Amino acid sequence: MTVFNPVKVFNLLTFNLLTFNLLTFNLLTFNLLTFNLLTFNL
Repeated sequence: MTVFNPVKVFNLLTFNLLTFNLLTFNLLTFNLLTFNLLTFNL
């Protein structure tokens, strides 16, 4: 067992949150782009 390191856990959490935010942001922008393309095509 490794010693509990709050800094490591905090870094992991922040990294996961950042990646999650980036993914959701990319999905949102992608959805907006596709929606704009669809409406423009119509």
